[in-house]
Amino acid sequence: MGFWCFMLVMSLLIPGAMIGMGRRFQTMPGERNGTSGYRSARSMESPEAWRFAQGYCGRLWICCGGILLPLSIVLFLFEIRAGTRSAAILGIAVCLGQLLVLAGTAITTERALKRHFGEKKGKTS
Repeated sequence: MGFWCFMLVMSLLIPGAMIGMGRRFQTMPGERNGTSGYRSARSMESPEAWRFAQGYCGRLWICCGGILLPLSIVLFLFEIRAGTRSAAILGIAVCLGQLLVLAGTAITTERALKRHFGEKKGKTS
């Protein structure tokens, strides 16, 4: 049961981080920088693109994290009496699914930037 609890907590890290960082993205757009926020060539093209990307990605992460968090708990509740091996396999599968959703948010944000700002016009300094 101890390992099951450990795997449950570990599987909640990604959705928890998505919710927390999503809120941060929405409140901290500020200046473009290379250390924090949603950073891609397209999002750093202009201050407007930067603010749009932070808000858009932040909303996506809050929404997706809010869905993934309870879903992960429910999936683990189905395996509450599972052995160590089953809990490990479930934990790996849940985390991989969460990572796919996380990657999907980047693809979705890039598409939204392209739709909203058009094609990239070139490098910025």
